[in-house]
Amino acid sequence: MRINERTGNRWLVLVAAVAVGLTLAGAAFAERRPGGDGGQRGPRGGRGIDPACASECGARECIRTVQQELRSCLASTCPAEHEAAEAACAGGRSDACKAAREALRSCGEPCREELQGGRQACREEAAACSASCPRIDAEGKDRACVRDCVGDGRECVAPAHEELKEGRAGCADLRDAVREACSADRDSDACTSARADLESCVGACHDPFLAAASECFSGTQACVAACPAATE
Repeated sequence: MRINERTGNRWLVLVAAVAVGLTLAGAAFAERRPGGDGGQRGPRGGRGIDPACASECGARECIRTVQQELRSCLASTCPAEHEAAEAACAGGRSDACKAAREALRSCGEPCREELQGGRQACREEAAACSASCPRIDAEGKDRACVRDCVGDGRECVAPAHEELKEGRAGCADLRDAVREACSADRDSDACTSARADLESCVGACHDPFLAAASECFSGTQACVAACPAATE
């Protein structure tokens, strides 16, 4: 389908916000970093915003703090149920483990309600933060020029993205350890420790990628800004 002149500006915004945003700002987050909120780890991709800024605005650390508060709440509100669950699940999954975990969950429902409110507050804070991040503005720009800028941006970030994937592949054993440690009890000390080890491994390759992606983003942003205005 041909893109007519009437929809040209919308197309330009879509190219910059989706193609550039997903490639430069979103590649690291789309790789499912460990920890966080059941797969929701702050503003994934940022859609056309500076990836370094988007990372700083992520809700992950905020949600981690809320989860720590949940564990403290459970420990103080349901100490007997928590101890019973730890003992019943020490040997792996079983009917006794399942029953003990259900009893702990029922006892800790008020704590979990507070957790949900805390998570929502973290997401809202992250959204407000990312709204102030530098963005690519392709409104009114020549679409062929913007397309070239996007292509250059993709080529710029591709090597760093490949290194990121290779680095994450080296964390596979730690990822398996998280699955094993957290399968019985996501709130256990063993699960928390395994997640921290995985986070450290992924962070070692994620941080260099963010630096490279941010540099490519700046180049793409400058390239788009220099594009001539679209002609009618």
